[in-house]
Amino acid sequence: MDENIQTFWHQFCKKHKINENTPVEAWAFGATRKDADELASLVDKGIKTATTSAYELYGKDEKLPKVNESISIVESAIKIRDSNIGE
Repeated sequence: MDENIQTFWHQFCKKHKINENTPVEAWAFGATRKDADELASLVDKGIKTATTSAYELYGKDEKLPKVNESISIVESAIKIRDSNIGE
């Protein structure tokens, strides 16, 4: 994981009183830098509040997302936003 993302995660954990060893994933939406920036902006504004993924594309041993997990959404310039997976 990128050093900027690790630093952000440690600060986020401290702020929210979460164990720093709690697993987290960081990823960007979309297929391009422009998509990543636009979609992260929509999340930040509270407009984009959901996403999906294709269950069939997960590997046998690959972890599936769960409700209330914390994630970090990364823009193309490694600006990081925190979010929770909701119901």
